[in-house]
Amino acid sequence: MGTDINKKEMFVQRRAEGWSYDKISKEIGVSKPTLIKWGKADVENIRKAAKNIQEGFLKDIRNQVNVRKEKLLNIMNAGYKSLAEIDYEELSEKELINLIIRLEAKLKEYIEMTIGEEPEEKVINILRGGYYKGENERKERAGQGSEL
Repeated sequence: MGTDINKKEMFVQRRAEGWSYDKISKEIGVSKPTLIKWGKADVENIRKAAKNIQEGFLKDIRNQVNVRKEKLLNIMNAGYKSLAEIDYEELSEKELINLIIRLEAKLKEYIEMTIGEEPEEKVINILRGGYYKGENERKERAGQGSEL
């Protein structure tokens, strides 16, 4: 009985990741009809697992963006420091100001990407290409529309 519980947990996780019934069947050794029954009985747990995967992915993206912002800020600060210490015979002020302007524009782009809901919604829509996409396509073909 414990083996069935482990297999069901694996099934829920794989479906949340967007795996097909055929692929799951081969991996865990359970027939496709049984998996379909499990899927119908466990829709809510699959959705919760998919949501957890999405939230983890979004957290990773936010962390990566924050690391990039910090690196960019360090470069920009170095640019400002260089501007204060510039030897105008080696580098024109215009060249350094142009560099700072480009760095500030890039920083603004990263900041805009991390503020507000819009970028996250785009990521969620991309993620829905897994489990949710297949479900929505089936519903649309059946004329039921999409719940998500």
